[in-house]
Amino acid sequence: MHMKILGLRQNKEVVAFLNRNYLYLSYFFFLFLSIILILIKNPLGIYLLFLLIGLGWSIFFFKNRFNLLEHILLSPVISTAVFVFFSVICVLINIKLTIWIGILFFVFSTIFFIVFHVFSTQNIKLKIDKFDIIILILFLLSSYTKISSVSEFYVPPLHDPISHAYFSKVIAETGYINYFYSPGLHILGAFGQLFNGFNVAKQILYISNFFNAYSGVIVYLFVKHVFKNKVWAVSSALLFSLGYFLSDFYLNAGKNALVLGICLLFLFFLVVEKYRRKKDLRLMLLSNVIIPSIFFVHYPTAVFACTYLLGVFFVDYKKEKFKTVLLGIGILLGFALMAKTYKHNSTLVNAATGNVSMYTIPTNYVQNIKDFIKHLWSIIISEGSVFKNFIEFSAIISFGLIVLKAFKSKKYTTLVLWMIFSVLVSTILQIFTVTPFLIVLETFLITLPMYVLLCAGLLVSVIYKYVCGFINKRIVDVSFLFIVLISGVYLSYRTYNQFFKVTDSYNVVQESDMRSFEWINENIPDDDKFLINGNGGNGLVFSTDGGGWLEIFTDNEISTPFYDYGSEETDNNINLYVRLKNNLNDCDAINTLIDNGYKYYYQGSKHVFDTRLGDRNSLLNTNRFEILFENGNSAVYKLIKCD
Repeated sequence: MHMKILGLRQNKEVVAFLNRNYLYLSYFFFLFLSIILILIKNPLGIYLLFLLIGLGWSIFFFKNRFNLLEHILLSPVISTAVFVFFSVICVLINIKLTIWIGILFFVFSTIFFIVFHVFSTQNIKLKIDKFDIIILILFLLSSYTKISSVSEFYVPPLHDPISHAYFSKVIAETGYINYFYSPGLHILGAFGQLFNGFNVAKQILYISNFFNAYSGVIVYLFVKHVFKNKVWAVSSALLFSLGYFLSDFYLNAGKNALVLGICLLFLFFLVVEKYRRKKDLRLMLLSNVIIPSIFFVHYPTAVFACTYLLGVFFVDYKKEKFKTVLLGIGILLGFALMAKTYKHNSTLVNAATGNVSMYTIPTNYVQNIKDFIKHLWSIIISEGSVFKNFIEFSAIISFGLIVLKAFKSKKYTTLVLWMIFSVLVSTILQIFTVTPFLIVLETFLITLPMYVLLCAGLLVSVIYKYVCGFINKRIVDVSFLFIVLISGVYLSYRTYNQFFKVTDSYNVVQESDMRSFEWINENIPDDDKFLINGNGGNGLVFSTDGGGWLEIFTDNEISTPFYDYGSEETDNNINLYVRLKNNLNDCDAINTLIDNGYKYYYQGSKHVFDTRLGDRNSLLNTNRFEILFENGNSAVYKLIKCD
């Protein structure tokens, strides 16, 4: 009898322990699983670990302001902000970014969560909103669409990703950041490879497309919690994750870092608004982690984080005085990194600016302003599908509604001021042509759809409320969620096909290229350089086939690296290439290339942006090119010097 009672009591204690600690046990189970996956070199391990660390930091900073699913949804962007911030702090104090820094971050985070009892049940709400479930489904659809569709390709399309992959490789191999090029994305790519993830090329492909798909999630959380409007939140989230923006950045522009920067931007907005509601020191700390992280990921986007903060300052100045400024003081770390890494090279010639002055004095201010406004209007109201035009006109109507609401609510006032200040900053840059900051103006112009899609969702919520006036709300809810899911599935199908089609058409690195790169690694000394197919001139030079990626997969330098497109050496190399293309027997060009270390010529399997130097027969007939390796349509040639 005594034994039974004792056993029953022990069972109750076990049950009580499990009830109090099931979150810890679940968390550490998945943490242990992620470590096992990393050790067996499964690339999913590092991504699971990254999400788990982000989950812990989200719960620490926000506590029960969010439910468990919302914390899970926040984890990727929170983890990104904190890890990039941590890495750059190491850079500023001259600590190499090795795998041990990554291990230190993960171990420190885990110990921190235990010491501060982060996973205590009182920190987390378990009640999940039905709209949260919908946004999770949309996120999974979008992630599958934008990642699975490109999973068979070795590299992302276009040329900006080459630079991102190259700098990721430099960090992974050296541990140093000795350049000023917003290294946040490169840090993620480098550590992803170091922890047995995919190579840096696929890191850039997957990371940028993951956050491309994720953008709707952070927009949803921002609108839902700041404006308390779930229909608006879901509508705008659908447009962000599965609409033409941010998809166009991957398909047409290669703006990988900007995609990540926009996700961090909306996280910053969310944190600032949560802090305004309740002055929590943790949120102020998080704000000062996020804003330099935006700077580190894509510094022009940080300008528009500052314009939002300026709007908050104008609204809260009477009550808060200069306390608002403390939310963004972390941007000084961004300037500290710039001061440490920026080096002016007099040989660089920028194609966009040439030798123009730092700024110009306009002769007609009024006309310049009118022209700029017309230009903005032409971007917002552009020719396109009926659906796209409907979104644009919806945004205009919704902006008018937001302005009206701004007279009654501070949170709407801040949103309006953010848009106004962003336009004013860009207008000044346009009118005065402030050369060093033209990239900020470019960022504003190509991200105008961000403002459009954010506003457009409001009109849907207005229509929703109107319909609820004469139809049962439950029926309207079910109908709305059904329409969202059907739209999500349809847009996923279209986006999947579009992503695959575009990537395939610009797929410059194929199986034969990879075999050629492997042969080069095994047979060509690392000190020898390669002439590759290129195009351009006047300061803008780019590769035209898989040769542009040769430097990522081997340790050999190439003649026209995109990350160095404006240098004097690259410009000279493209001029020699053009001469050789016009005359394959140009001995002076061949000898100069060989003397400069370019002893080999790589011909990629697929030329996309221009023709090759020459076909196989024409190259061999000159007796200046000797085939060393050939696989499919790719080939490695040795240049033969003229006597």
